[in-house]
Amino acid sequence: MTAAGLRIDNLVVKIAELCNLGCRYCYLYEHGDTTYTDRPKFMSDKVYEAMLDSVRRYCDSRPGQQTSLTFHGGEPTLVGSERLTYLADRAHEVLGNRLGSLQMQTNGTLIDQGWVQALRRARVHASVSIDGPPDIHDRNRIDHAGRGSHASAVRGLKLLQDGGLRPGVLAVVSPGEDGARVYRHFRELGLESINLLLPDVTHDSRDEWYADFGPNPVAGYLGVWCLSRVANLADVIVLG
Repeated sequence: MTAAGLRIDNLVVKIAELCNLGCRYCYLYEHGDTTYTDRPKFMSDKVYEAMLDSVRRYCDSRPGQQTSLTFHGGEPTLVGSERLTYLADRAHEVLGNRLGSLQMQTNGTLIDQGWVQALRRARVHASVSIDGPPDIHDRNRIDHAGRGSHASAVRGLKLLQDGGLRPGVLAVVSPGEDGARVYRHFRELGLESINLLLPDVTHDSRDEWYADFGPNPVAGYLGVWCLSRVANLADVIVLG
């Protein structure tokens, strides 16, 4: 397919530059790139409105085109529920039926009842980042004091579920771990939509991160997701 034939069906919108966690594998904060320190903490109205205008013009150039927006970060809940509701309202106002859907990818640790109500009102679907059971999740997804975040993430997830929002989950693949155990954990949490994210590792950095996990560290973990036992999931996607 030529570049002219490509479609932008979902746009990741990084509304917050900073994060309340310090995940060890984070490509933004832990891999040597410190340019985030020179950027604003939050996306300004000027930049956001320019983005919406660009999406509107893009959709108008392709009859019937709809583009979804995913609020991301850093950690998007750091902008506050009132701010996110405003951003969602502006997206609906500017894009109208050009807007496919609104989503938010969050670590879940700051979700409370106020956030649940705000997301319902703003019509924003939330997905929570959880890597598996506590021992797997807490090895990498830590706060700035070095404490694991699994309990807080699951608490936020359950608040979303109790609020009828049916959140999904995004899990970073953990080479060397038992993918079947991760799958069972997600099923025990009542999850029906699961996205798997490949680690941000290249051939140059593979040995530094995963030399101890054999020649195919990711394939061994992912094998379980190809088994028939996951066929009853509504959505299992591997992102790379």
